[in-house]
Amino acid sequence: MVTLIRGTTANFRFKLPYDLQQVKKVTISFWQTNNAGTIDAPLPIIKTLESCATTDNPRELSVTLNPHETSRFSCDRKARVQLDGETVDAIVFGNKPQMFNVYPHENGLPEVPGTPVTGDGYIVLDGGSIVG
Repeated sequence: MVTLIRGTTANFRFKLPYDLQQVKKVTISFWQTNNAGTIDAPLPIIKTLESCATTDNPRELSVTLNPHETSRFSCDRKARVQLDGETVDAIVFGNKPQMFNVYPHENGLPEVPGTPVTGDGYIVLDGGSIVG
């Protein structure tokens, strides 16, 4: 099982049923039940084939979530990832959703991404629009 530490870079690898040269489309979705993120940092996170990297294995794909993206997940529940794809011959494939653990960062990032916190732990409210 993959683990993710909020506020760090996380790399995920996916085994494909076809060689990468046969794959024309990939969509990788990262989400967490009952967590839509925020307006500035929404969930789910969607990655496409263009945002993936190759590995030494022709049937493997790698995708990275940056620290801003990993901060969107809450530590109070597991998150999920699922890959869907299509070959150049129009064969649609995918995998079942995989769960992964989300751990807090030792520096204590706020649970709501994008929420500034002062050194004494108070959340700073900027008086902006309230979205319900």
